[in-house]
Amino acid sequence: MVGMKSLYLPFADAFIRYHDIGARKDATVLVYLSGLNFSVLSCHLKLATHPSLSSYRAILIEYLGTGHSETPAAFSYTPQAHAECVAAVLKHEGIKECTIVGHSQGGTVGIELAHANPDLVAHLIVCEGNLTPGGGAGTKYFASVEEDRFATDLFPRFLHGRRKAAIEGDGAAAAMLAGWVGSDVRAIHKASVALVDLDPETETRMFVVMRTEHPRYLGGFVEGMNGEDTDLSLRIGELGYHSVVDPKLLYTSEVPATYGHMREQRMRWFRSVFHVSSRCRDLIYSKNSSLRGKVILPYMLVNSARRAMLVPLIIFGSLECVFSFNELSPIVWQSVVAVTTGTPSMVAVAAALMNGVPRALVAVPDYLLFRVLRAYFTLESLLSIFVDTRAEDLEEATIRDLQRSGSIRVA
Repeated sequence: MVGMKSLYLPFADAFIRYHDIGARKDATVLVYLSGLNFSVLSCHLKLATHPSLSSYRAILIEYLGTGHSETPAAFSYTPQAHAECVAAVLKHEGIKECTIVGHSQGGTVGIELAHANPDLVAHLIVCEGNLTPGGGAGTKYFASVEEDRFATDLFPRFLHGRRKAAIEGDGAAAAMLAGWVGSDVRAIHKASVALVDLDPETETRMFVVMRTEHPRYLGGFVEGMNGEDTDLSLRIGELGYHSVVDPKLLYTSEVPATYGHMREQRMRWFRSVFHVSSRCRDLIYSKNSSLRGKVILPYMLVNSARRAMLVPLIIFGSLECVFSFNELSPIVWQSVVAVTTGTPSMVAVAAALMNGVPRALVAVPDYLLFRVLRAYFTLESLLSIFVDTRAEDLEEATIRDLQRSGSIRVA
């Protein structure tokens, strides 16, 4: 059964239209979200009606500003705004724990939907979704000009070129041309700008879109602290699960480009050691032995304390060597050099040679400077944390925080 439905959205003062296809009402629901204001039918109808998916109920939603849906002038057309509209449709249909299939912008809308309404989404399939600011080649090109110029000049010329290519047999151009039939040109521009100026937290939300039953059982998700991911990993591990890393996945890391960026990043990381250790302190206090509570957390604290003392030791040793305040002091300049360079510098040299990249040795001085800066950031992180001056009764804390005794230990 195929049918187009309408729903009035009071917060947008507009009607949104969507297509309800296939199986019975109680079937598993697949919700399809298209790319940059594309027609959802041109993008997903073939997939939604594939024979192998006949047992599923398919909901294909036309964004506001697209297809048969209305185009309110005051609507923002951001992923968050589109997600609010999708949520309204799902709630109207009484749908919970659906599977979102989102392509490009649709993946980003799906992430925002799952983040704001976790009860509505059970599974999230993101295909080429926008996760970080900057946009793709198309959205960046569209957002590079003002809205009026885009509507009257750039986009009409762009469509003309796509139409010409489609006439000459370019299938991709024909699909793109069909995708934007019925889409409002200004809505496309607003959506492009929104993806280029995407909230940097979107990528973080992608990694916290998960089933929440076990984390909530372990005390829930924590806010207002650094190290939320480490805290969650510790709690999942204490429940008895193992985190499995796929070696074929490509991981990227945030590399600071400026001193200010590096300071912010390192302060955030080093503060997390103390935040996570405090929140999970019952693992340290408990009589039950676990690797996380008796080895990992204590080591993190001791290592941070050791690193925080590096800069004061260098300053003290240097002043003592230069001014000789204590004539009987055993401190000599070699000891200051040893503290500054340390075993890590020897390991760095050995690693460079063993891996066949001797040219990396020229970076050792930079690495030593980074070690000193890292030690300073650790000390700054430690001194910037507020500590309750009232002593805590360890036995009381252990009893309060441990939820139950037995084979399952929770923080």
